Amino acid sequence: MGLRTGAEYLAALKDKRHIVYDGQPVNDITAEPGFRNTAHAVAQYYDFQHLPEVRELVTYDTPDGDRAHLSFIEPRTKDDLRRRAQAFAAWAEVTCGHMGRSPDYMNACLMAVGAAKPHWGAKDPVWGQRAYDLYLDARRRDLCFTHTFVQAHTDKFTPTTEQKSILRVVRETPDGPVVTGAKAVGTLAPYADANLCLGGLMPDVKDEHAHFVISFTLPMEAAGTTWICRDVMDPERSHFDAPLSSKADERDTVVIFEDCLIPWDNIYLYQDVELFHKQLQLMRFHDALGHHVLIRSIAKVRFLFGLAHMIAETSQVSQRTNVQERLGEFAMFLENLECLAIAAVEGAEQDATTGLWYANTKAMRTAIRLNADYYPQLIHHLMQIGGSGYVNMPQERTFETLAETIEDYFSGANRQAQEKVALYRMGWDMAGSAWGQRHELYERFFFGEHTRHRLSAYEWADKESAIAMVQRMLTPPTSRFEPYPLPASYRPSSV
Repeated sequence: MGLRTGAEYLAALKDKRHIVYDGQPVNDITAEPGFRNTAHAVAQYYDFQHLPEVRELVTYDTPDGDRAHLSFIEPRTKDDLRRRAQAFAAWAEVTCGHMGRSPDYMNACLMAVGAAKPHWGAKDPVWGQRAYDLYLDARRRDLCFTHTFVQAHTDKFTPTTEQKSILRVVRETPDGPVVTGAKAVGTLAPYADANLCLGGLMPDVKDEHAHFVISFTLPMEAAGTTWICRDVMDPERSHFDAPLSSKADERDTVVIFEDCLIPWDNIYLYQDVELFHKQLQLMRFHDALGHHVLIRSIAKVRFLFGLAHMIAETSQVSQRTNVQERLGEFAMFLENLECLAIAAVEGAEQDATTGLWYANTKAMRTAIRLNADYYPQLIHHLMQIGGSGYVNMPQERTFETLAETIEDYFSGANRQAQEKVALYRMGWDMAGSAWGQRHELYERFFFGEHTRHRLSAYEWADKESAIAMVQRMLTPPTSRFEPYPLPASYRPSSV
C-alpha cells in the first residue's frame, strides 16, 4: 500500500473502536467536538509526506519497492540515522515540537520491535518472525500506533502481581490467549489504528507469574477493549484565543481489556519471564525512541525560546539582567540538545546481533534526563517573563466591540494591541492552560520520574574507570620526576 493520505487515514478512523469520554461513547472522532481538530492534525502529517518539496526528505524506497516514511527505516548506516533524524525534524518543525506522539514516533518503535527478531525468536523462531511481520504490516499499510506499557496500578505499594487491575492471561484458546486487565498511558490512542502493548516494568514477576507476560499488537476496534479518555484540553475556540491548544490535543487514555482475545499472530513475547525483563533493553527501546524525542525537543525548545524572547521584548524587559539570564537558559539548553543530536549520529552504535545502527545510547539517556529536568524550568521562566500580563488579556470577540479602547490600553512597546494580546495568549496557552500544564507533565515524566532517571544514571555509569583513576592517584609516585602514575590503558574513544 505504501504512503497513506490524510483522507485515507481519516476514513480508517471510522470503525467500531470503543472510545469513552465523559461517560458517553465517541462514535466519530473525526467530527466530535474536542476530538476532531487532533484527528485532522494527524491527517495533515500523512498529507505532509506527499508534498513534492519534502517527499524525498521524509520518505524512502523500501526493499519491497513501496515508499514509506523514513521513521520506518532499518538503519544500516550512520547516514540512515541522519536521514531519519532529518525526517523527524521536518514534522517537528511544522508542529513546533508539540506533537510528541505523531505517527513517526511509534514507527521507530515498531522498527525496534521488528529488529529484535533474533531475540524474540531465540527459543522458537516463530516469535521472532511474528515481531518482524508486525513491523512490516505497519510499514506497508502506513499505520498509526499508540503504545501502552505502563501498569495500571490501583496502588503503588501492593506488588503488581497481587493487583487485579494488572493485565494478565486468564485462559488460552486455539485462536490465542484471552486477557483481562488494564494498561496505560495510551497517548494518541483515539486517533491510532492499533495499539502496541508492551509488558512494561514489573520487577516482581517471577517464573510462577508467567501469565502476566505477554506483548502484542491489536487493532483499536478489537472486541473486549474500552478506551477511557481524560478531560478534553482542546477548547474548540478560535486560533486567536487558543493558538496552540486548538490545533491538537494528543488524548491520553487507559485501555481496559475484558476477556479480550489476542490472536497468536499478533503476539511476539509470551510467558518467557527472562525475556520479559530484558525486552526494552533488547529492542533498544530508549535508543530508537529517544532519537525522536531529542529531535522533537529541539524544535519545541527553539519555539519556547522565540516565544519568551518576543514576550520580553514586547514588554520591554529584555534588557534586564535577570530576564536575560532566564533567556540565556533557553539558549543554553537548546545548544545542549543540538550538540546531543550531533553526538547521537556521529557516536552511533552498531548492534552486534542485528547489524543495525542506533543513536548513541549515552546521548539518548542524557537528552531524556535533561529534558525532564529543564523543560519545567523553562516553563517557569516563561511564566516569570510574562508575569501578570497573561491573565489580563481579552478575547478575540472583545476586539470587535472595544477595538479603540483595547488599542489604547493593551498595546505593547513595539506591537499593536492585537499583536501583543495574541502573543501573550500564546504564552498562556503554553505555560498556564490545562493543555500547557499537560505538556509540562508529559515532558517531566517522559520515560520515568526524576528519581528513577538518577538511579538509572548511577546504575549504568562506568564506575570502574572512575574508581581506577582515584586508585591510581592514591599510588605513591616512584620518582619525584614522574609525579603522575601512568594509567594501564588510555580511553581515546571517550574523548
